[in-house]
Amino acid sequence: MFFLIGFALLLIGVWAQIEKNNIYSHLNKVVGYRDDPDLQVLIDTMQESWHCCGINGADDWDRNTYFSIAAREVASPEAGGVPFSCCLNSSQMAFKNFYCGHGVRLKILGICFAQNLKSDIFAQRAKWYYTH
Repeated sequence: MFFLIGFALLLIGVWAQIEKNNIYSHLNKVVGYRDDPDLQVLIDTMQESWHCCGINGADDWDRNTYFSIAAREVASPEAGGVPFSCCLNSSQMAFKNFYCGHGVRLKILGICFAQNLKSDIFAQRAKWYYTH
């Protein structure tokens, strides 16, 4: 009995590893996201179903020509962004907001910079008050 359970667990582990590699191979194709409509639908469906954005995070989309931060130089409106399927609740909305991911990675960097700058200003102000 324990042998069968152990064997079943081993098979499940092997199957999960094979499927993981299969999923990685599909999601690693973000480079051709806009070039192949079928691939685009596949990636959007996977990201919406699993509530994820890329494999390792939103920065995976920097490998795509259209979403790369460097695409700002060619005036791509999607530069520094992610596809709509990365947005929260994109699969639950009646009408999809296809622009929700535009420039989102650039905005996050700006927000972090502003928060750090604000903290530094408050720290310097407090330091000045204590010394004067």
